[in-house]
Amino acid sequence: MNNKRYDETSAQSIELYAKQLQNKRLIDFVEKPNINRLSGKGQFGQYLEKYFFEYDLNNKKGVDFEKANLELKTGGVHFRKGVLVSKERLSIGFINFSEIINETFYSSALWKKLKNTLLVYYEYKKDRNPLYYKIRVVGIHQLSKEDINQIKKDWELIKTKVLEGKAHLISGGDTEFLEASTTGSKNQKLLTQPNNAKKAKPRRFALKPRYMTSVLNQIYFNNIIASGDVNLELLESLIGKLKNFHGKSFEEISSTLFMDTSDNNKARYSTISRSLVTHCLHQIDSNAAKNWEKYDYKIKTVRVSKNRTVKESVPLPARFDPKKLIHESWETSKLNECLENDKYLFIFWRETENELVLDKIVFWNMPTQDILEARKVWRKTIDCLNNDDLGNLPKIKDNRVCHVRPKARDSKDTITTHLGTKMVKSTFWINASYIRDSIYNN
Repeated sequence: MNNKRYDETSAQSIELYAKQLQNKRLIDFVEKPNINRLSGKGQFGQYLEKYFFEYDLNNKKGVDFEKANLELKTGGVHFRKGVLVSKERLSIGFINFSEIINETFYSSALWKKLKNTLLVYYEYKKDRNPLYYKIRVVGIHQLSKEDINQIKKDWELIKTKVLEGKAHLISGGDTEFLEASTTGSKNQKLLTQPNNAKKAKPRRFALKPRYMTSVLNQIYFNNIIASGDVNLELLESLIGKLKNFHGKSFEEISSTLFMDTSDNNKARYSTISRSLVTHCLHQIDSNAAKNWEKYDYKIKTVRVSKNRTVKESVPLPARFDPKKLIHESWETSKLNECLENDKYLFIFWRETENELVLDKIVFWNMPTQDILEARKVWRKTIDCLNNDDLGNLPKIKDNRVCHVRPKARDSKDTITTHLGTKMVKSTFWINASYIRDSIYNN
């Protein structure tokens, strides 16, 4: 006999029941004496399943609400300037390398979980009991036709790599919305893969944080983009629009955009590059700029000399804290996370005899082989910090991919290491020669 307070066979009934949680806390729906303390990861989800939806905790392959063909997914958000930001990627399930090669997208285990998903997202507060999190987003996420197309492309790319015996070369940056993310666990056991004796890291399907941020805000603000309003080939369309400016001078493009190009504006090159992308997106359609945000491409402006030498290395986003860096594992390190998942739109400006012209536009993410090369720089950096050998931090000549050097206001802008030594705030930089050989000339 079913004593639950919702109809287990109806997704609509389950969603309506869950909507009671909006802007409330789980503790508001549970009598304290009835609660058994749960431990481990995903406590909020466990409490939600056991005490609100009243079903047994499980790790089954199928969807959570089998009779309604509905999957339940939970996660945390932060508020930043009035906008919700997803705390992390949304994990869907582990990738079985042996099974995926025999699946089609619409017959896959992924699609069964993804096609009908009830999202329950809470506002994360450090050190707060999950029962007291305020729940901010509740609703069934209906994938748009455009999102399905992109996720399908991502899934097929991952499947192709596995089929070709390249599961060990999969990178989170290969794809746009759906990724094959590492599990993040230490001492993980490598898995066998089809068509190659070399073992591969275990991976799971996940929806990227930037994509989830877009989805959650659409639900939260009830601002779903109508189906058919999004250009299916947004990236290709953007490239096409940008190519219309190929060979035009910096001054000519700046004039078109009504932007300041005076020498007093030190950020003028990157400012014009970002403004040009925005200008081209508005030329595509009214929703292109919003949908561009889902892709989370980092725009990098690079100047190239007359003889086609890249003039400067490019810094990776955040300066590292040496006290935290020494305690990282590679799998969970910020550098690995950045190189695995970040994607870039490189805009190259080349010097000619008299002016700077728009020369090349490249969408790019770092290949797995080069990420492994960058790991050597990360490892040496930790060794130097542990040995208080700051003079030997990896230099540009030491590695073909990246190096470490300051990114600070001046030599007095320092940070303290775990040994009490002062060092100028620094970060990892992608080598100028690597950008030339692997991105500009590739």
